[in-house]
Amino acid sequence: MKLILLIFSIFFINFIKCKGVTTSSNYTANFIIQDDCYSKTGCNIIDPKYWDNQVAFNNPQESTFIINNLVIPKGEVALLTVSNSLIANELQVTFPTNNVSLISLELNSSVTVNGDCKFTNVEITISSNSGSIMSGTIEFINSIVKLTDSSSISTTSNLFNDAVDVTIDKNTLFSLYDKSSLIGTTIVSESSMLVQDNARIQAVNIQLSNGIVLSMNSSIKCNQMDLLDNGSTKYGSVYLFYGVLDASTLVTPPYNPTTITKITMGNSVIGSLQLFKSTLLSTFQGSGSLLSIGDAVIDGNITVSPETSIRIAPTTLPVVFNGVFTIMANTNSYLSNITFPPGSIVSPIAQGSSQYSDIIIEEGTVDMQDGFSIYGSVTLKPDTTLLTTNQLILEKCITSEGIVDVATSLVCPNDNYQQMEGGSLVLHENSRTYIYKLYNNGGLIDVVGKNVYLSANVESDGVFQIQPDCYCEVHGYMDLFYDSILDIGGIGPNTVKPALSVYNAISLNGTLNYNISTPPTDMDSIYYLIDSNIALDGNFSEFIPTDPTTLDHYNIEFSFVATTSSGNAPGSLEIHFNFADNAPKKTDKIWIALGITLPLIVIAILAFGVYRYKKSRQYKDYKQLNDDISTSSSSNIDDQIFNNHKDNNDL
Repeated sequence: MKLILLIFSIFFINFIKCKGVTTSSNYTANFIIQDDCYSKTGCNIIDPKYWDNQVAFNNPQESTFIINNLVIPKGEVALLTVSNSLIANELQVTFPTNNVSLISLELNSSVTVNGDCKFTNVEITISSNSGSIMSGTIEFINSIVKLTDSSSISTTSNLFNDAVDVTIDKNTLFSLYDKSSLIGTTIVSESSMLVQDNARIQAVNIQLSNGIVLSMNSSIKCNQMDLLDNGSTKYGSVYLFYGVLDASTLVTPPYNPTTITKITMGNSVIGSLQLFKSTLLSTFQGSGSLLSIGDAVIDGNITVSPETSIRIAPTTLPVVFNGVFTIMANTNSYLSNITFPPGSIVSPIAQGSSQYSDIIIEEGTVDMQDGFSIYGSVTLKPDTTLLTTNQLILEKCITSEGIVDVATSLVCPNDNYQQMEGGSLVLHENSRTYIYKLYNNGGLIDVVGKNVYLSANVESDGVFQIQPDCYCEVHGYMDLFYDSILDIGGIGPNTVKPALSVYNAISLNGTLNYNISTPPTDMDSIYYLIDSNIALDGNFSEFIPTDPTTLDHYNIEFSFVATTSSGNAPGSLEIHFNFADNAPKKTDKIWIALGITLPLIVIAILAFGVYRYKKSRQYKDYKQLNDDISTSSSSNIDDQIFNNHKDNNDL
């Protein structure tokens, strides 16, 4: 949007002042110097008497005006002025090469040229609010150009044409002062330019090859700026942007092993940066300025000088910092989505200084792929991540609302780690972390590996989480506050180490979440949860199983075990399965079960046999009786029953 406004603002101004398309001149007028030009006030060249063609003078838009072949008498100093508006189709001013300092041109009014305007060997001063040059194209060769008092140089060329409309050669000294301005479409300067006192340069494209000094309160605004090498065999061009540089794209000189290009920037906004290997970019020391960079290809070096700030915030692809990023004391580095390969961060120790550098991670991920030592601190904004592949040493420490991932080692023994709500400290297997004091203010400490070593005094009202079958040693004390949660994701029976070992005392409050990652193999299984070399103080307000449905059938008992020599201070917390101390072993259980069940089976078989025998005998007697009754007469029934009964008694 800024670029669009810039283009149309220039276009509108130029459209108003431009009278038409440039055409070749029909007339030519040559300047004739006269005696009054040697006075202190000089001669106003807007007078017909100084020109040899009155027809041309009367038709300026069709004419070419030439000032050339002037002969200055010895000892004289000539001054040519433009005190009234000058209009021409073309203007060519050439002073003698050996008399640059003896003749000068001063513009106090406007010069409007439809076509080309060219100054050679001219010492020209453009002053006053009305002093200006408006031309189709303009070129300065071996000249001294000075703009003051809100004066301006601008062009009327087609903004949508890539042709160069302002050219400044390497032998020209070009300076802008006092709110003056240089406005063009494409400006190419091989000169060492000076811009100060609220002066400004504005263009679509700017190409500089021999340095520039942009002082504070001055500005340059463009779509693309290309900085080129001046061809030196040792030190290249020096570009000092102490003021405001607003460039959508900045391209530094391509890599040259024999040349070093130096760039210093103050309050600058660079939408896209291409920083090549032979370029040193630094911020303006002591200015309190902020250098803001968007997308970037960084192969060169960047130094953040004291009392300055830098922001690198790519909008498309993450930045890989292939150069060296030097962070001095008392600086701020705002970083987003950037990777630092090995050797890419340097943070010198400021001897005797109490001022430090601060890295602020604003968006995305900052990946530190090597061991780095930073004389300062790191601050993480919400939803950001700091990846530490190797050891990270901080003179101060970390304040985090994001994720700090410690794969190997984090060291900040002189200051406190402040983890805010939403922050997360991830500790990987075999990692070593050394912190003076770790405050977990509503965040998460996540142990995701075995053999995690944390040398710190820990105070937590957030979540301290230990993933399944992982364990952590805390060398310090631990205070778990009332709103805290200790989450032991799961641990198998009879492990060598507890899930959490603390070498000093532990203050137990809040909630214990627990889970069993491996079911017990025996009824005498013990799960080790917490251990302290000194004491466990207090107790959890709640014991909550992660998955109650899988634990309901276990008869669990939490046991505090005294581990001190006096035997009166609890030192560990364990989970016991509530069986007697002489509970049988697994093989004994099988034989006991067989000893109980086999006799019962035998008894059941015998009882069933007796029962079947009795039932069969009763059925035999009943059948015989029924047959006798059916074959005998009714008169003999009583006798037969009696005789049968008697016979049975005889048996």
